[in-house]
Amino acid sequence: MRDRQLTAIAEVAGMGFDVWLRGGWAMDFTLGEVTRDHIDIDWFAWFDDADRLEAALIEHRFSPQPGPPRDQQRDFVRDGVEVSFALLAPDLTVAGGPYRGEPWPTGLLDAPMGSLNGLTCPVISLAAQIEIKEMMPVWVPTLPRREKDMTDLARLRMHVRLRDVRESDLEVFHTQEQDPEATRRSRFPAREREKFLTHWRERVLADETNHVQTVEVGDQIAGNVVAWWEGDHRYLGYWLGRAFWGSGVGTRALTLFLEKEEARPLYADPHQGNEASVRLLEKLGFTRTTVDDEGFVLYVLEQTP
Repeated sequence: MRDRQLTAIAEVAGMGFDVWLRGGWAMDFTLGEVTRDHIDIDWFAWFDDADRLEAALIEHRFSPQPGPPRDQQRDFVRDGVEVSFALLAPDLTVAGGPYRGEPWPTGLLDAPMGSLNGLTCPVISLAAQIEIKEMMPVWVPTLPRREKDMTDLARLRMHVRLRDVRESDLEVFHTQEQDPEATRRSRFPAREREKFLTHWRERVLADETNHVQTVEVGDQIAGNVVAWWEGDHRYLGYWLGRAFWGSGVGTRALTLFLEKEEARPLYADPHQGNEASVRLLEKLGFTRTTVDDEGFVLYVLEQTP
């Protein structure tokens, strides 16, 4: 069944319509792994494409099935593979049926392509996946939350990914820098808000030679990773909010970052008292070189392990 479902996903994604996976398969294409068996394949599609999409599916031997109102959702089956298309109005609300005009989550379609076993497919955003799974029992009381929904939510909330920094991220970064335990470990003093924002806008984001990424875990901003030049040395730095310490987020985030950051050698200089950062860098292949008078250790990564 799984192979037939993946074949169907590839066919639908290749029909030339704007469609986005939702539900369990969206999670798998977001995480890049098959997490469990799925009963069906859920999609979003534009209401204006519904009739043409239906005709194309019938050409591919999918048979229409009874279900919700046709202006709300279209359901099909082929060789035991069930597919359904929730229809979107142009303003990203429910197109028809009893919930017509109800909004779907903000940023529903703002997501990179999902990927699974070499197959790419559009998916709804991670934040939207989480919100839909959290809120569906509230929106539709006849659909209680199932055990698999709780498991899915746990997986989605721990998914680590990198993306470009948005202006709105800076306020979160500033709040994370104010944590006294974080500043104690890093030996880096917290800055007042305007000074912090000015530094990020004018020194970090404005410099095109910098490589700057926001770390997201589920739908939350966990912190940031930055690479920059100091003379002829390329440096790596990162900052994570305390809620994301000790859970493997730093390891995954820096691993993803180092796959994109090609400069070698790459340097980092944590304080020797910041034992968590020291262990993380050594785990990723950084080698200890020198320690200055203030206790900052210079690490270097000659090549990615």
